[in-house]
Amino acid sequence: MRFLVKLLVNIVSLALIMPFAHAFWAEVIGFDTGVDRNWMFLGGTLFSAIVCYVLARRLEFFATFEHELTHNIWALLFFKKPMGFHVNEDGSGLFQFKGRTSTISELFISLAPYFFPTATVLLIMVSPVIKEGFMGFYYLLIGITYGYHISSTIRETHLQQTDITGNGYFTSFNLITSLNLLTNGLVLAFISGGWGAMGDFFTDSFTFATESVQNWY
Repeated sequence: MRFLVKLLVNIVSLALIMPFAHAFWAEVIGFDTGVDRNWMFLGGTLFSAIVCYVLARRLEFFATFEHELTHNIWALLFFKKPMGFHVNEDGSGLFQFKGRTSTISELFISLAPYFFPTATVLLIMVSPVIKEGFMGFYYLLIGITYGYHISSTIRETHLQQTDITGNGYFTSFNLITSLNLLTNGLVLAFISGGWGAMGDFFTDSFTFATESVQNWY
């Protein structure tokens, strides 16, 4: 049964890569650098990515904390009870939870840190309460968290990573690819046009997928 579920997940993920890639690329080439908030976002992203790369060793504790926190959040999303959250001084960490897991929940909980920009998503969620006068700083802060996510994801995603080896290389990188296209596309969409643009991202993906199927036949 586990094999069949993983097979289905892989098929769905592979099918979504091109639609998400199409919508993501549309966000990239349509990103308006003439808008002040976009510049603030880009500046924060570049600054943070560079700093996190240079100071990677010194940020190991924080990086591990954020990594395990992301596991924690996704375990809660699948209604699992956290039982242990350990971050060690050497940069290692461990997250434990209680409850039976399905193949799908296990995949998403274990691979979440490699596609889910936790701090960025949390900031996007509070956007309705941000006052207009703080918008420049707000988008700068989103950029800083996003740059950190890019840097940490690149650093943590490798063939020796136990979260990845435990789920199999093909399944892990298949899901990581499709879900990174989704989450990164949604972040860019939000920066460009807010919540409505995030909805347009899904519409663009669906339209591309539908047209591709029609052209196939």
